[in-house]
Amino acid sequence: MTHLSRARRELREMDEALERLERAVDTRLMGYPEVARVTGLGRDALRQRVARGLLPTPLDVIAAGPIWFAADIEQWLERQQEVIE
Repeated sequence: MTHLSRARRELREMDEALERLERAVDTRLMGYPEVARVTGLGRDALRQRVARGLLPTPLDVIAAGPIWFAADIEQWLERQQEVIE
């Protein structure tokens, strides 16, 4: 293996590690409006699903309602789509 090919492989591995790290420290938050937008569900439908435990556990509940890590909602949506397919 040449020095150049080894350097390219190491660079690819570092890029992959950086992507994993960025996903691990994703702190974007979503409330009802954002979750409604990405799911297509209305606020009342979301409230019902929260009450029945059909959405991921919220990070916290504030005066405006529950808040979730965006990554939790995105992963939940992916799982829902896999079930449908």
